[in-house]
Amino acid sequence: MSQFLIKDRPKIFNVSGKDVFFNIIATPSSGWPVWASISIGVATLVAGLATGEVLAVVAALVVLLTITPSICVFTYYYHLLASDIVTNVIMHSVERHFNGFLVRLYKPHQDAGGEETSPVSWTECGRLTVYDTSVVKVKRYFNYYLLYLVDAPLRVLYVPADFFLQLNYENS
Repeated sequence: MSQFLIKDRPKIFNVSGKDVFFNIIATPSSGWPVWASISIGVATLVAGLATGEVLAVVAALVVLLTITPSICVFTYYYHLLASDIVTNVIMHSVERHFNGFLVRLYKPHQDAGGEETSPVSWTECGRLTVYDTSVVKVKRYFNYYLLYLVDAPLRVLYVPADFFLQLNYENS
């Protein structure tokens, strides 16, 4: 793939990790370990408090304060680093084409001089095509839209809200 240097900063879009985390745990197929851990911890805490068992309260606090955060971190990074989601958190731009989207991936261009004060220039390092027929569901958030996809290189695609206003999807 040919790489080219982009002097002007492209309209680069990336999603905060917090938004991706909440999307991951809100999806039942990926968030069930987190919710199971929280449910077990809360149920054990309530049972321990109701019966006066100190051991049950301590076990519940261990689950809620050590095991649940570990499960959250593991679930987040396991799903975030999957090839069908990681594109959304690296620097990319989304362009509309007549039959879908072109997602361009960017990385900072490394100058031989290595001056840190110079403006960042970007190099395109990959492209993905997502067709309109792949979009099965659209979910609206505050500053972006989340497109759920099938038969595409991505499982989900985050699209900036101002860009999405140009689109027409009946399944939103």
